[in-house]
Amino acid sequence: FQARRPIRLGAAMQLFSRANELLVLLLSAVAARADPMLRGAGASSEQVPTCLCVFDIDRTLTGKQGDTEHCPGNVVKDMYDDGYGGGKATLSALAAAGITSTFCNDCYLGITSAGMGSGVGSPWNNYLLDDVMRG
Repeated sequence: FQARRPIRLGAAMQLFSRANELLVLLLSAVAARADPMLRGAGASSEQVPTCLCVFDIDRTLTGKQGDTEHCPGNVVKDMYDDGYGGGKATLSALAAAGITSTFCNDCYLGITSAGMGSGVGSPWNNYLLDDVMRG
């Protein structure tokens, strides 16, 4: 595929940012409608979340690799994080405290990133999904 004219990096990032905003709006609308859609006759009376919390991987769920000096709430894990050149995986203070410690524990949860984290199926990505987001 050859573009007719090159897209500058700044313009590409603006498009990506706008696409993320639209995705969050769409997911918010779905979550807001989830309660009536999921409850039918005879359905459980258990409360369905009506909020959505979406977290970026880089510097929201994670901190700068190995850095606890500038952010003492960060926690260095014995795992590899491929982001920003790679290094010791580091949880941000938010992720270290756990999503369950916030109001988002009662919401639908999502992750966004400009990249792929450490890669689909990587131990670090799986840890973020299984232990941080669901922990």
